[in-house]
Amino acid sequence: MKLTAKKRVEKLLDDIEFIKEIHGHIQAKGKVDGKLTYVLARDSYMPIYDLVGDFVSSVEFMESIEKEPGVFVLMYDLMSDRKDPKKSVFPPHPTHFLLDKKGVGRWYNIMARYSKSLPLIALVFDKQGASSTFPIAMSDVVIMHENAGMSIGREDVVKRILGKDESYDELGSAKMHAKVSGSVDFVCKTEEEMLDTAYRFIGYLSDKSNYSYSKSCDIKRFIPDNPMYVLDMDGLIGEIVDDNSFFEIKKDYAKEIITGFARFKGKSVGIIANRSAHKAGLLFVESCKKAKGFVELCDKYGLPFVFLADSCGFMVGSEVEQKGIIKAGAELFESIANSKVEKLSVAVRRDYTAGVYAMGGGHVADARFVALPSAVITIYSEGVGSMLADDDEKKRRFDEMMKAAKSPEKLAKEGYIDAVVDYKDLRDEIVEFLINR
Repeated sequence: MKLTAKKRVEKLLDDIEFIKEIHGHIQAKGKVDGKLTYVLARDSYMPIYDLVGDFVSSVEFMESIEKEPGVFVLMYDLMSDRKDPKKSVFPPHPTHFLLDKKGVGRWYNIMARYSKSLPLIALVFDKQGASSTFPIAMSDVVIMHENAGMSIGREDVVKRILGKDESYDELGSAKMHAKVSGSVDFVCKTEEEMLDTAYRFIGYLSDKSNYSYSKSCDIKRFIPDNPMYVLDMDGLIGEIVDDNSFFEIKKDYAKEIITGFARFKGKSVGIIANRSAHKAGLLFVESCKKAKGFVELCDKYGLPFVFLADSCGFMVGSEVEQKGIIKAGAELFESIANSKVEKLSVAVRRDYTAGVYAMGGGHVADARFVALPSAVITIYSEGVGSMLADDDEKKRRFDEMMKAAKSPEKLAKEGYIDAVVDYKDLRDEIVEFLINR
């Protein structure tokens, strides 16, 4: 069921200070789970009487948020007069919106500035194009209805300019952006699910006094002895966090790396982990970008984050080199090193090559670096190392390296890592890290 913009706002906000209806837009201020929240919503049910005046009013509302900063939620819907697919691609008053001091450029300016300071959430209820797409992408999180989407050019525009027939599924659908471009974080089946997702996301901006934990931290069962077997990282995370508290973000994009919020004794934290069940947990350009964005998100919100490492490192070959794997990895290192929040890196099993740095270890950042007894921290895996050690001297040196790598206790004794943590104590280690930060 499609709700009006006002009904959407009322469902999201707990306490409403005001709701203003200005032609085709709703402006509102209230609280979500105790956090001050502003909402600007477009209503597809309401006709636009004064498009210029309405846009100026929306820009002024956005500017006013600086006086008392809070969470900013934008709800995007398609205006009623733009739903006809045969509607002209030329918007009304094009010069005004392109060049006016309170036109689209000013809207972009505000969103760009707020992207560095305020939590920005975009809820997309219908297909968006052209000028609407960029502010959506500037948001911290994009929650999109499965029937919505976004693209700079419509199918007919692409056809006329490029002479190509492209379906909307491949051009701008919610599914495509969630899986391929990475521009959408959540795809929801209903509007109620979208609003619930936004509410839950905002909730992680604050710690909670109440929590439950009914598990035993029995994580050894998720870690196979054979490094060639898949480690169940999803199960491990679920075992150590507060009950039902893990909130995965971008779960359909670059699945080889996991990003999401969680709670430990009610305290909010970001988690970045390798998923060996997908592409062996290797790091690709997409996974580096996903991790980098999440590191910067946690840093912006002041949330500490925990790395759970199980990766052979970076993928090699011409395909990833041409895509820019070196630059993507370097930018990830920069984000980790420059982040100001507290960080904990846990070598769960495989922690190889520069993947150590991608997962916050090896002093790439001012992070506590610990290992489980199962951890192997080294340059090459046994399989790769045996292929590269092509004479007796190389084999001898490689065997010595692997002997040391397989002993986290020795690495701790020599000061390379801070501690070896028993499997049953990992949750306590993370809780202590959060309490003492």
